[in-house]
Amino acid sequence: MSHMTPADLRPFLGILDEGDAVEDAMLQSFIDAAWSYCCRFTRRDLTADFSTGIPADLEQAHRMIAIHFFSHREATASGTVNEVPLGARDLLSGFRDLS
Repeated sequence: MSHMTPADLRPFLGILDEGDAVEDAMLQSFIDAAWSYCCRFTRRDLTADFSTGIPADLEQAHRMIAIHFFSHREATASGTVNEVPLGARDLLSGFRDLS
């Protein structure tokens, strides 16, 4: 489970007011999906591996992916398809288990 909360993510999305329960649930779903992506990409149980604290670069990658999921939440895309930001993948690469 992710260490980030909707309140942590709101300022990075430009949402300055407190959210309601529905908005918080939506933001939490993007946060959780982003954390799941980080774990799958790195092939690690990041929650267990970093139970005493998340490194800043891993936290930044998680945040970037959650923001990406929020910004591109439509089920369909017209025009350009947006993949997960390369910067986030670069940050995660250092944590990847290649064994």
